[in-house]
Amino acid sequence: MTDKNFESYLKRIIREKFSETGQVGLNFLLRTPTRSKVQVFKGLLSLIRQGQLEAIFKKWNGEEVIFRFMPPQPKKESNAHKEIKDCLVAVRLCALLFPIKDIPSFLRLTESQFTSLALLRFLEKSKASFEDLHFLSCYCTAFFSGELPYSMLDLGLPPQEILGVLEKVYQNTFLPQQQQLITLSKDKGNITLEGVPTERMVKLLQNEPIEVRQTSKRIPQGLYWELHPQDLPEVALSYNTQVATFFDLFCGMLASTQNQNPSLKLLLYGPPGTGKTEFAYQVAKTCQVEIMQLNFSEIQSKWVGETEKNIAKIFEAYEKKRLQRSYPVILLLNEADGLMSRRVEVNHSNDAFHNQVQTQMLEELDHFEGVLIATTNVKQHLDPAFFRRFSFCQEISLPDYQVRERLLSDSIKRGNLPEAMKVLMLPLAWSPAQLRNVEQKIRQFAAIKPLHSDLLHWVLAQEGIVNQGTGLGFVQKKAEKIVTKSEDQGLYH
Repeated sequence: MTDKNFESYLKRIIREKFSETGQVGLNFLLRTPTRSKVQVFKGLLSLIRQGQLEAIFKKWNGEEVIFRFMPPQPKKESNAHKEIKDCLVAVRLCALLFPIKDIPSFLRLTESQFTSLALLRFLEKSKASFEDLHFLSCYCTAFFSGELPYSMLDLGLPPQEILGVLEKVYQNTFLPQQQQLITLSKDKGNITLEGVPTERMVKLLQNEPIEVRQTSKRIPQGLYWELHPQDLPEVALSYNTQVATFFDLFCGMLASTQNQNPSLKLLLYGPPGTGKTEFAYQVAKTCQVEIMQLNFSEIQSKWVGETEKNIAKIFEAYEKKRLQRSYPVILLLNEADGLMSRRVEVNHSNDAFHNQVQTQMLEELDHFEGVLIATTNVKQHLDPAFFRRFSFCQEISLPDYQVRERLLSDSIKRGNLPEAMKVLMLPLAWSPAQLRNVEQKIRQFAAIKPLHSDLLHWVLAQEGIVNQGTGLGFVQKKAEKIVTKSEDQGLYH
């Protein structure tokens, strides 16, 4: 039986049943002598696409979806709007009929009828699962039908799928939420939906493309985050020669801990933006090990004694994870001065409470086994007793002349900076983070106005790389050359 003949056969069955009950359920159609579920799906989708059939999804009754004939209607909606609605119906039918896991499988099953939709292109680009697409389809069809979905139960999802979504929501890994396609609220143990689609979701429903947002790969676990090596981007490090050499040595020492199992504790210190945290991330990436990163906001408590208990819980959780793994795990303490600051002379009861946190940290470090990396911008704020607890203390300083020249040349090749910026920035002291901020400002300015020397100086002053003087003038720190107004022409090409 050809597709056209089967389609006519399907219409006849539906019409006969429709004349009796006024509606036809999907289960009834599947019980009829047909070729396969795929044949039924393609026939139903074809009739829906032609505007002859309407699918109604029921949440609570026995039949999960029913069909009825559509009376001839004048055209009221755009082709793009109908395309979206047909796609949403196709997704929900697929979810009922087939064990689909990914969006490419859905596109193959629908013979690529919906590949032009911005929604599908966006979800494919963001590596969404079919479950994400199904959730959004249930959400949007509820909205289009005039309902304002408030809870997960309003979407008609199967219980098992709801549990899967809730698990991702609690772990902050639910893609529709990460990409700001929906708004979820967690309050007093309840999870509620914002009934109206977000601005980004509205654009997709209007078939307008949007950019994929970069999402955090940190998995929250209460007092700490988990980071897995496969989720960490590989970043080209911009360290001076001595630090780059130490990076390689530390990776070698970390690899040796798998067999020798010593305690390896490292303190990284230096100015902000030099790559101390990135050092730890790239060690984990290079050695393919996990990171447990302290969530400082969750550890600190206003209640007496609670901060110390949270510190103890962190080290207990690390020890448990370390023993469970056959490879090292890094415990990362960012901004360690928050927990390792200098102890104060006890004159009041509050002073004693302040010192208890440092005492707890000192005790934990004394008995620590594993790999620990701590970072700080203000080494001088740490209590001296902590230094001997670390195996190594490594300064990560600002890039030297050779590193600055390489970073600026690479930036100019990528089109992020004008040539004139190399003359301005090469003699000055700045961090890689400051360079990234300068690149961002330059790109934004270049899109709306020509770049001249005063503007370039102003950008550097905004980042604290040069001192801003009075009026329109700027004074550079350690500068060997200043671009003059006569050199304004052709600064950015």
